[in-house]
Amino acid sequence: MSLSPVSLLNVCLKRAKLPELNNYKPLNSGISQQSYWVNTAKGQYVIKCFIKASWPWLDWSQEWQIFDKLASAGVAPKLIYMDNHFAITAYVNHTKPSYQQLVHPLQKLHSLTACRVLNITAQTQAYLKHIASSFKWANASLINDLAYIISKFESEPHVYGLCHLDLHLDNALATENGCLLIDFEYAAMAPIILDLVKIKRSWQLEGAEFEELLEQFQFRPSLEQLRVAEKISIYLDWLWYAMEHQTYSNEIQQLQLDLKTL
Repeated sequence: MSLSPVSLLNVCLKRAKLPELNNYKPLNSGISQQSYWVNTAKGQYVIKCFIKASWPWLDWSQEWQIFDKLASAGVAPKLIYMDNHFAITAYVNHTKPSYQQLVHPLQKLHSLTACRVLNITAQTQAYLKHIASSFKWANASLINDLAYIISKFESEPHVYGLCHLDLHLDNALATENGCLLIDFEYAAMAPIILDLVKIKRSWQLEGAEFEELLEQFQFRPSLEQLRVAEKISIYLDWLWYAMEHQTYSNEIQQLQLDLKTL
């Protein structure tokens, strides 16, 4: 018999030697995890419960090693407790950050190293294998284009760093002490251009704003490099949404339109 959310969260809190919750609310969830805000007599926390999945690119232990390093550097919330089933971090009051506020914590992240290296070919093949039986391709030519774009991207020279690879408005927190990053489950050693084009898309940067962001990272890719990297970023999002295609049909259609403009 499965536990109710209240019972589950209290089990998590007990393992971390924290008091029982007073109240809670679900936060954004994903394919691989469900997060909750909880309030206790000792303070407010975020509990992230891991959903058992077979994604070969997910490594919970690495995620929390990264989290702990960034927390020590002041650019991630404090890690309170973790095991193979869940993790607890301090909750911080926050708003949505500007793209300028992302520069410092992202530079800290890019300066770190990790064992995992992004293999786009292997990751996309794993996505496609998982969704092949349930997702009816609206446009098969996208699959052919995906293979071509990956080959083109991987043949280019790149500047590597430890990349977040899922930077959007819910994974960056503007606080009174600066911008914090969260959710590193997809983080890997990868070309930093992938983080930068993801910011461009998530923060809807154009022209001078994106040029300013590139300047902050002393990065001068060609227009073709940017176009190819942005297509890779869109494809990875598209495949992620396809995992839950019934829930995210609108997002899938929009991403397919975005691909046609590049």
